[in-house]
Amino acid sequence: MEKIKQKILTQEFFIILLIVSPFLGSQWVVGPLVNAILFSSVFFLGTKKTVLLAFIPSLIALSSGLMPVYFLVPIIGFSNLLLIFIFDRYKNHLFKAIVIASIGKASFLFLIIFIFPVWAYIFGLIQLVTALLGGLIFLGGKKYLN
Repeated sequence: MEKIKQKILTQEFFIILLIVSPFLGSQWVVGPLVNAILFSSVFFLGTKKTVLLAFIPSLIALSSGLMPVYFLVPIIGFSNLLLIFIFDRYKNHLFKAIVIASIGKASFLFLIIFIFPVWAYIFGLIQLVTALLGGLIFLGGKKYLN
């Protein structure tokens, strides 16, 4: 029972962080934080509970006016789902899982550039870098959350 309470509190903590994260400033701050939370949630709570978190940052950013275009929500949410599922698939080898999941997410978003070239800055190389930075934050924080 205590383990279940701990998992619920951990998920609530991740949800709060995801709600607050869009207000923290630039993509260079928000991106790594969101990705670190997604990696941590998969690792500590499992994929099923993490899937629910994939769209929270985009929905908050949209509803608060920080994201200018509504159709970005499913695109970014789907890229987060890719990160979640790929990381889960390889999570027995954390570094490999982080790299492959980051490349998968960034590759999907990079393909979007061909459809919407105006979003090149948002969906370009920055996505790979912020996903990898999020992975490093996860690895650094993992020892304190264990």
